[in-house]
Amino acid sequence: MKYSAAVIGLGQIGQGYDYNCQDGSLIITHSSGYHSHSSFDLVAGVDNNKDSCLMFTKKYRVQAFNCVHKMMKTVNPDVISIATPTNTHSDIFNQIVSYSPKAILLEKPIAENLNQAQDIISTAKDIGSALFINYIRRFEPGTNKLKEMISNGIIGDIYKGSVWYCKGLKNNGSHFIDLLMYLFGEVEQIKLINRGRRIDSSGYRDFEPDFLLEFNNQNIMFQSTRSEYFSLGEFVLIGTKGSLFYGNGKIEYKLTESDQVTKDYTILQAEPISVKTDFNRSQFFVMDSMVQYFENKKEMRSDGESAVETLKVIEKIISSR
Repeated sequence: MKYSAAVIGLGQIGQGYDYNCQDGSLIITHSSGYHSHSSFDLVAGVDNNKDSCLMFTKKYRVQAFNCVHKMMKTVNPDVISIATPTNTHSDIFNQIVSYSPKAILLEKPIAENLNQAQDIISTAKDIGSALFINYIRRFEPGTNKLKEMISNGIIGDIYKGSVWYCKGLKNNGSHFIDLLMYLFGEVEQIKLINRGRRIDSSGYRDFEPDFLLEFNNQNIMFQSTRSEYFSLGEFVLIGTKGSLFYGNGKIEYKLTESDQVTKDYTILQAEPISVKTDFNRSQFFVMDSMVQYFENKKEMRSDGESAVETLKVIEKIISSR
């Protein structure tokens, strides 16, 4: 079965990041995600920027509109992506709910605040629309292998970690907060270390604080970097049997071994062991998970409820500044 799909917001995450890729090796936007998946038919795009609409029509050979309602009345897609800045999510969501789409895929964070997020979740339930939130790492195969490995104690009991992020807590830091909650569960305590600076990110106010998240047995330190010098998004986890690195499209770990030089010392092996990843097709796996939910009733790995828990942590960090 094919599901018709439309993308509202034709900026970078909507179509831009992989626009010039012609061979399908890079699938990291909503538009290419639907276009590349055999179970979807990309039927429309929406943006108030004329040039973005022209780009979309040129590449995907389907209509682009400057009005959400006109698009909905013309094509009425089964699935709709809202790939716009966070401060527009609630308004655009409220424009499409009267059409009761089969599913809505929202960019992260789910909304500007918890009240908006709860309204979105409640309304989606009322109209019977499945609600996905685009925390892409929850869908990537290597990351799910990592979750299984951590559960199986591959590097022992994890007790400490460090995260480096840039471009704002809401914009990029939220990805790692959400991922670590996916791996470890509920955040039990938050400690602000440094207020950091305020920035404007994708048209809304954001912040770059340093902070500590305490899970059940894991203390994870978050530190911000300045993207005007270079972008950075990665973390290291330390366990009783080794260490693990996640970033730059890689997942690698090192296990402990006896030091052959210094007696009674335990060190990490010299060469890391790699976990196979496919971050270059991250958006494809989000779309594939939607199909699995529709047809096989498999769980949504990132839904409104999980996104609200992530948003609660973000709001607590910001309020503690």
